Amino acid sequence: MLLPGLAMPLIFYWLHPPEAKQTPHDSQMALHKLAALGKLNRNEGIMLLVFLLLLWADIPALFIGDWVTLNTTT
Repeated sequence: MLLPGLAMPLIFYWLHPPEAKQTPHDSQMALHKLAALGKLNRNEGIMLLVFLLLLWADIPALFIGDWVTLNTTT
């Protein structure tokens, strides 16, 4: 498993090299794009809260066991 894990990224890099290898103004570009997105609207905030709640609800399974986990198939 170690060899494929090391070889595959190199093969992908060789087959499809990145177009931009240097990004000197990446932080300014990211801030500009983030500002263009604007603030979270109500629906995005609700979705974020639900996602974080589901992540938080599964943490007790790490300590207690599988009987408190959420069934992901329901």
